[in-house]
Amino acid sequence: NQLRQGTYATLDSSLGWQATERMNISVYVDNLFDRRYRTYGYMNGSSAVAQVNMGRTVGINTRIDFF
Repeated sequence: NQLRQGTYATLDSSLGWQATERMNISVYVDNLFDRRYRTYGYMNGSSAVAQVNMGRTVGINTRIDFF
């Protein structure tokens, strides 16, 4: 096996705010330090093929309770 990958760690974080009794808003960051690692890989003859993770992801979540 010629495909090798060292150990790695990622850090995810989120921060939420209760805007009203029924509405919650939060922001999140997945893979805060943008650590690159392979999620999949294989050997194809003498060529190595690998898929790399998406990297840092930032987003917003909202939740509204209607009942």
